[in-house]
Amino acid sequence: MLDTLVEGNFESDETIIFVHGCGVNKDDGDKIFVDVSKILGEKFRCVRYDASGCEKSEGKEEDMNHQKFANDFKSILNFVQKNFGKKISVV
Repeated sequence: MLDTLVEGNFESDETIIFVHGCGVNKDDGDKIFVDVSKILGEKFRCVRYDASGCEKSEGKEEDMNHQKFANDFKSILNFVQKNFGKKISVV
């Protein structure tokens, strides 16, 4: 299970997915994703998530690899498409 946060403008027809890098989480280190999400959230729906093994998501960080990271993103993308539509951007 991936720890996922949906925030921002829920009336928007466009969703922005924030994808963090290795060694950080959905807040992205110095919380830059938090700040950017607040700004973009005035106009767009924003989705931030912790990849497997990061912060509150299931799994162990040492088990993370590129394929698992890609599968996590695919799961979030499918979730967004199913629930919010197809106008999606990725940061």
